[in-house]
Amino acid sequence: MNVIEFDNVRKSFSLRKEEGFFRGDDILISFFKRISGKHNRNRKYSIDALKDINLKIRKGECIGIVGPNGAGKTTLLKLACSLLLPDEGDVYVCGLNTKEHTDKTRSMTMIIPGSRFFGFNELLSPRSNLLYWAAVYQIPPREAKARVEWALELTGLSEVGDRRVMFLSSGMRQKLNLARALLADREIWAIDEPTVHLDPWSAREIRSFIRDVLIKKLGYTVLLSSQNLSEVEELCDRVVFLLEGRVVIEGTIEYIRSRVRYARKKVTLKLSSPLERREEDLLRGFRLSYLDDRKTVMVYVKDCSELRDLLAILPDIRHKISDLTIQDPPLEEVLTVIRDEVGG
Repeated sequence: MNVIEFDNVRKSFSLRKEEGFFRGDDILISFFKRISGKHNRNRKYSIDALKDINLKIRKGECIGIVGPNGAGKTTLLKLACSLLLPDEGDVYVCGLNTKEHTDKTRSMTMIIPGSRFFGFNELLSPRSNLLYWAAVYQIPPREAKARVEWALELTGLSEVGDRRVMFLSSGMRQKLNLARALLADREIWAIDEPTVHLDPWSAREIRSFIRDVLIKKLGYTVLLSSQNLSEVEELCDRVVFLLEGRVVIEGTIEYIRSRVRYARKKVTLKLSSPLERREEDLLRGFRLSYLDDRKTVMVYVKDCSELRDLLAILPDIRHKISDLTIQDPPLEEVLTVIRDEVGG
C-alpha cells in the first residue's frame, strides 16, 4: 500500500525584490537578467526547487532522501507533510490529494527538523513541556499523563524527565523533539537531518530510536533526509538521490550499486608478514594501498571480473593471508560517480 505518492510534482520559489538595508535578492535578479539577456522589469524570476518528481512510498518503509545542499530535500519533505503545496502535479497522502484535503493530510504526518529546537519552555521540565503539547494535540487529560510517560520511556528521557530543559544536552533535546512527535500519534514521519551537530554516541542513540522504535516496533513510515550517507545505509530500505531538483536515481542500495560500473569493492588482506617483491608483482595490475608496516593490503576492484582475477591470484600468497574481507563500495562513492556522470 502506497501512503505517499508524488505525481509529476514541480515546486518553484520566487526571487522576491525586497526593500531595505540589505537587498540580496536584487543581486540575484540582476545576475539572472545578465545570464538570460533579459531586462524586462516585469519578468518574474524564480528557482525550481523540484522538477517532475514521481515517487511512491509504501507503508512501513524508511526512505532516504539524499543529495547536495540545495538539491530540494527539505522541500520534498515539506510537500509530503502538506506544509507546502505543489505548483504543478499532485501529492497524495493515504490516497488524499494535499491540495484538496490540506488540513486532513497535514494531520496525518509529522515533520521533525533536526537542527532547529523550538516550542519548548526552557525553564520547565521535559515532562511538563510534553503535558503542554499533549493539550495542544487535544489528547484527553486522563490519557495525557500515561502517553507522556510512554514517550519519555521510548526516547530514553525518563531519568531526566524532571530536569529543566535548559540543562539538557543537544542529544537529549533532539530526543525531546522526537518524544513530542510521538504524542501526536502520526504514522508518517519526515525527519530532516536528525543527527546533525550531535556527538557520535548521541547520534547512535537517535539512529537506534528510528530503527528499533519507529520502524520495527511502531511500523511507521519514515522519510529521512541526511547528509550522513552511512546513516542512510544503516537505516533505509530505499534511497532517493536528488540533484538540482530532479530524481537522478531511486531504489535499494544494492540496486544503486549495481547501476554504477566503476564504484570499487575493497578487498582487505591481513598478512602474517609483508609481501616480497615477487608476490607484489602478482598484484601489479590492481590498485593497492598498505597499512600496518605493509602487513595489511587493501586491493580495490571495479567489477566482478577483476574480483575473479584477484581471487585466482590469492592461492599463490595464501600462506601469508591470516584474514580476508570484501566490502561493497560506500554509498558516498557510488553517488559521487552518479553525480559526475550526470554532470552535477
